Amino acid sequence: MKKRDKFYITILFILPILFVLCVSTYSMYGSKLDWLAQHVSLADYFRQTKQLLPDSFENLQGQTNAFSFSYYGLLRPDVLVSYLFPSIPIHFFIIGYATFLWASTGGLCYCWIRNKGYKDSICFFSSICCICANCFFQSHQQIMFIEILPFLFLSMILIDKNKRQWISLCICMALFHNYFYTPGMILILLLYDYNQNHTIKDILIPILIGMGMATILWLPTGYLILSNHKSVVQTNIFNLLIPNFTLKGLVYDSYGCGLTVISWIALFQGIQFEKTRKLSILLILMFVFPIFSYILNGTLYARTKILVLCLPLILMILAHWLQERKLNKGLLVLASLFLCTKTMFIGLLISLVFIGYYFMDKTHLIN
Repeated sequence: MKKRDKFYITILFILPILFVLCVSTYSMYGSKLDWLAQHVSLADYFRQTKQLLPDSFENLQGQTNAFSFSYYGLLRPDVLVSYLFPSIPIHFFIIGYATFLWASTGGLCYCWIRNKGYKDSICFFSSICCICANCFFQSHQQIMFIEILPFLFLSMILIDKNKRQWISLCICMALFHNYFYTPGMILILLLYDYNQNHTIKDILIPILIGMGMATILWLPTGYLILSNHKSVVQTNIFNLLIPNFTLKGLVYDSYGCGLTVISWIALFQGIQFEKTRKLSILLILMFVFPIFSYILNGTLYARTKILVLCLPLILMILAHWLQERKLNKGLLVLASLFLCTKTMFIGLLISLVFIGYYFMDKTHLIN
């Protein structure tokens, strides 16, 4: 790794930390509703019991099964470490850990894209897009929502380096952080492995081992959910096949990837390259048709926030397009036709300025 790479990784790691420190100067980095009222309060109660795996919590909803609250950090690393320091307020551990994972995501994104041979400046730009994505807004609100991303990036690095045996640990940690999103993460990893190596058999065993390592958490939790017949929103299958052009799962919205219009344009530009064509088309379909969100959510519902798991694939296509420096005007116009809201239209105009500047010295490459 070159000195410039280390410099970029350091910047990517420091930026989220500086942001949290600035925000926390006069207030706590955390929302009053989900974050403070649920995630912090319940994690603090876990610690007060002084038990790693109690059968039940006597003071919560009339002696409720402990795994009813596993969603709120039961056996999560930051909560477990806090057991060792009972005099330190629990929110310091949760804030610090969420910030660390956010900062780590930028560095892992850079390493992953850089290992593919892209220029360091392009890798840095793509990684900046990553850490500045709106989805990281959730690091102070619904903390488990994006804490799975570092393990997704790390798993992809391991696939590229052919060190699949370590993916088991990533799957295990992902389950401890967010067992709802881990099935979607597994599907994305299978898609990525097939796209890169045209096979998935080498990754199946490590994934199953990782699931087995986390059985202590997800098996009793899953059994409890099934036994209680937890209701979900009924979904009309026909509605899932109707295209949705709001692109909430991709641009600006904090309950999706939260990227800018440049990412949508990059997906269309990726169609012109053989290396990214199939993946670009699939991702476009995933953000337009709700059926894909429905599948990634395990057929529970069709909420687009699950599409945050597509963030690495989008950034990879963005990096490939910037590296190739080839602009297809027809695909650019086609991408623009889908941008129907005022915010996306403004984003398009800003993106066109930067695109024009980036390609102006390569006009002979414009089709």
